[in-house]
Amino acid sequence: MGRMEGDQVVEKLGEITRQDPSEKVRGIAIKSLSRIDSPAAIEALVSVARESTDAVMRRKAARALGRTDDNQAVPVLLDLARNDHHIQVRTEAAAALGRLDTPQARKALIQLLEGK
Repeated sequence: MGRMEGDQVVEKLGEITRQDPSEKVRGIAIKSLSRIDSPAAIEALVSVARESTDAVMRRKAARALGRTDDNQAVPVLLDLARNDHHIQVRTEAAAALGRLDTPQARKALIQLLEGK
């Protein structure tokens, strides 16, 4: 692959999350994105959480977003917790909101618990 700059790495990892046939490889790419402190990495995780047809990948993306402490994750996690068709994704998204240490995440978690 050669030497890549930060944005190139994020772009390649995002591509892997969408296209690699191996669930294990896609999961490792998601975990790797969660360790990169950049808006592009957060956007890539949000994209997986919103767009993946694979519930396992949405669950992994929700978990990864919960480790970011980025407010951009809050709306997508709240949406997953409320509306995803798979209980495992909803559960992980709610747990991820609980792990985010921001006022917006706490407010969203309270709304979720109150059924709002």
